[in-house]
Amino acid sequence: MEANKFKLSLKFVLFFILLLFSLLSTTVIAADDDSAAMAMLMETIVPTPSNWSKNSSYCQWPGVICYSNSTRVKGIFLKSNNLTFLPPKFPSLPNLDTLDLSVNSLSGSLPSLANLISLRDLYLERNNFNNIPQSFFTELATSLQVLTLSDNPFPSWTIPTQLTRFPSFKVFFSDRANLRGQIPEIFHSFPLETLSLAQNNLFGPLPNSFRNSTIQKISLHSQMLSADFDSNNFCTNTGNSCDPQVTSLLEIAADLGYPVELSDAWTGKDACRNWRFVKCDSNNSIIISIDFRMQHFGGTISPAFANLSALNYIYLNANNLTGPIPDSLTRLPQLKLLDVSNNNLSGNIPQFNPSVTLNISGNPLLLTGKHGRRSFIKVIVIIAAILGTITILTCAFLLRKHVLPKQGMVENQLFKD
Repeated sequence: MEANKFKLSLKFVLFFILLLFSLLSTTVIAADDDSAAMAMLMETIVPTPSNWSKNSSYCQWPGVICYSNSTRVKGIFLKSNNLTFLPPKFPSLPNLDTLDLSVNSLSGSLPSLANLISLRDLYLERNNFNNIPQSFFTELATSLQVLTLSDNPFPSWTIPTQLTRFPSFKVFFSDRANLRGQIPEIFHSFPLETLSLAQNNLFGPLPNSFRNSTIQKISLHSQMLSADFDSNNFCTNTGNSCDPQVTSLLEIAADLGYPVELSDAWTGKDACRNWRFVKCDSNNSIIISIDFRMQHFGGTISPAFANLSALNYIYLNANNLTGPIPDSLTRLPQLKLLDVSNNNLSGNIPQFNPSVTLNISGNPLLLTGKHGRRSFIKVIVIIAAILGTITILTCAFLLRKHVLPKQGMVENQLFKD
């Protein structure tokens, strides 16, 4: 009898162990599968991407990439899919490393991505997002390397210091995204290679944290930023000062508003090593020519041109430059040609050496000759005289029109009497 009870107990224990093992196996299998998360995403994203269906494996859906020999999702690429709605909190996809939702019509708040614990590359540019939750940057995975937020109508916001959470952060795009304020001192904290924050409302000096940074491409144009590269050591990663020629070129770029063409083309510490728009001497060591013609550059002509003492040729024609021609350019001892034609320059023209060919045509506000200021005053006097004459004639006409008829009426009345 006791033996039978023991056998029953043993069978019960074995059954329980088998049941527990079965449950554990099911759990493990489920943990290796993203089906539930992808089903939720398909149900909540609007509109449902083309050819996403319950009748097919999500690893075969367009825009979805799974790891080889796995049902884990590695990347979701839904660029230009006319998407208008996302779930407020993205479902759990623990192995997802790339999410591309760019160039859609997504609006409202940026979604919570806290469940994407392996996220590396995130593309959200060119949407209609108009809110950045306070928790957005703190919830992003610390593995983040690429973030693009450009061309979204965010309310005014500042560059978040939470970017320092990402030790491998390399690329940050947030052009035309209504950023404001100064650039924070955080760029020594991660190995950033590309920084593009153009056409926002940033102002003030470039941060000292650009010192020792690994930035190779930078775009900050069309903002109220100023450069102090001597103190920032912008172009080195050793803490030493910039090469003087590079410093001068970067100051020139600052007065032009950091055009993206220069930001993309000028990298490294040697301006004579294939820097676009720059020509050096036969020894490839000294800048002798700068050619910015027909680049649609705005801003002003920088006095820093005068620091490049070996310059022979400066071409600035056919741009949108404003302001005066700096007097400092007259001190360039080897200058042969300065072409500033077809801009919007104004003020007096400095007196250059007769050996310098100077082309200033197409700048109607420039004042020529030694007595440019007197000429300007004469122009003002002439204009004032013309306006005064017009005023007097107008008043005389009105007086004649209104006073003389009344005099006639009085005379007629007297004649009748």
